[in-house]
Amino acid sequence: MSEEPEWLNAQREQQRKSLNLMQGTFVGAAVLPLILTPVVAFGRALGALGIALYLATAAMAIFDLAKRFTSRGEPLRYMAIMLVIVCGFLGLMFAPIALI
Repeated sequence: MSEEPEWLNAQREQQRKSLNLMQGTFVGAAVLPLILTPVVAFGRALGALGIALYLATAAMAIFDLAKRFTSRGEPLRYMAIMLVIVCGFLGLMFAPIALI
């Protein structure tokens, strides 16, 4: 029985770690908005901020996972960055309006 070369074992270990990181990121990106949105949106005034936080977290998940799933990851990452910025501005803009 021949043993596998050390570099092949290292490559498989790296692939396993990468897959675990990807799965952990996906679960975190799916669960974090579900936890944070009700906490932030508990008060009526923070409802818009909660929605913005939810969308920003989803955009960050796209930002992190796009490169792993597609060969065109960079444009999706830039779109996700823009979505995070827009959602942040929307949350800051609508949260004071909800206080009225």
